Amino acid sequence: MGGDIEDTHIKSLTCESDSYLYPFFVFDQSIKKEFKIILTFDERSFKTISLQQMLYYDDDEYIKQSETKNHAAMNISFGENGLKADALDAVYARRKDGMRFGIYGVREGISDNAMRYFLLDEAEGYDYDNVKLIYEGLGMICTSMNI
Repeated sequence: MGGDIEDTHIKSLTCESDSYLYPFFVFDQSIKKEFKIILTFDERSFKTISLQQMLYYDDDEYIKQSETKNHAAMNISFGENGLKADALDAVYARRKDGMRFGIYGVREGISDNAMRYFLLDEAEGYDYDNVKLIYEGLGMICTSMNI
């Protein structure tokens, strides 16, 4: 017989807020916010991470300013931290009701310096418990699921 099959456990963590503003943004005249971070974990650390900020506006000009000013601010910050423009698969999308921003990463591909963009630069480790504590400390509601 072959070797034992290792039983792999994957857990997901979703942390959300309807009032949090991404700290690297410089423009916010939104009437509503949605902030969400989704991670998957193995037994030791997170494997993937996705961060999304949706800012809702009732004025087309604010939507344009939000995308333009926040996009520029992000790229300046990326450059100051040794990253290329639109690093971490950054996406900025103007929608009819607002502006959506997102970044994504796989743990092995994210430098410790880039962890700041996922709000994990102060983490003592990237395991489930430490990550959850950080996001809850920022006022987010976190839920988990085994997948």
